[in-house]
This record gives sequence, structure tokens and C-alpha cells, in this order.
Amino acid sequence: MNPAFWNILAVALSGAFVLYVFKVWYAPIADWWASESRLLKKELRFCELIERTRNLPDYIGNQRAFIFRNLIVPWIRAIMARHRYERTFSGKVSVRAARRDVIRYMRIVAAQSTDAFLNRSSTADPEIIEDALAELNGPEAVSELKRVRDLSALDFTDCGFAIKAGHDGEADNS
Repeated sequence: MNPAFWNILAVALSGAFVLYVFKVWYAPIADWWASESRLLKKELRFCELIERTRNLPDYIGNQRAFIFRNLIVPWIRAIMARHRYERTFSGKVSVRAARRDVIRYMRIVAAQSTDAFLNRSSTADPEIIEDALAELNGPEAVSELKRVRDLSALDFTDCGFAIKAGHDGEADNS
């Protein structure tokens, strides 16, 4: 037989093997990595991290904690509820991609607080993910995110649970 035939056969079989490995190994791992249950576990751990580090020098800032607890978590849960049984929504974005972005967001915010304490520059920007999730949830979410970002970090209670009274961007009438 012709040696070129064997080369073509080897390439075809190796391509088939790669597709098989992707289908059998990678796809289930990717589904697990961005699964709803894993996201919920990560959210719980991240909230515990915010609580644990609130008195430490590398704590996650009150404003970031507020944005996560009061904006990001409800937004991703609304996205998951609306599009639970769809593969994609808004044209090309998948629910799995949105969950993956939230997991990345938590990692970026935690790393950024440590980098700030160690006086290192951080290249990742969590605001990009915040903006994307806000846009997926509509114009009200975008305006709410802008309103919260315009507030000072001192306007938030400890661990970012709420905005202090009289500091919600409106005049305090009391």
C-alpha cells in the first residue's frame, strides 16, 4: 500500500480520537465546571470569604461586596431562571457562559483585594463582567449598577450588606 494512505489514515484516526476525547472527557468537565450547583457552592464560599476577611488588610471592599451580594447574585439567578432550559439566549450567550463569568468574577475580585494589599497591579477588571451581566438583565440593572458605582466606598455598611441611611444617592430628608 501507498505510504501516503497510511499517513492520511493516521491523521484521520488521530482526529477521530481527539473528537472522542473531547466528547467523552472535556464536555462533561466543562458542564460540571459551570454547573448551577457548583456556582451556588462558589457563591456560598465567596460570601464566607467576605465575612472571614472583613477585619483583615486584604478584605474585599464593602462596595464590591455590595455589588456581588445585591446585584450580581440576583442577576445571575434571574438569568438562570429565565433561560434554564435554553442553550443560548440573546443571540449567542449561553447560560453556562454567564455562570462561568460569575465564577471568574469571584476569583478576580478575591485576587484583586490581595493584589491591592500587596501593592501589586492587577490586570483583570471585574467591572467588565459586572457590565455584561447588567446588560443581560436590562436597562434598570445598568442604571442600578451605575448608581451603586457612583457612591463612595464609605457609603456601605460593613461587608457590603446595605447602603448606609442617607447615602443612597438621594437627599436625606430627616
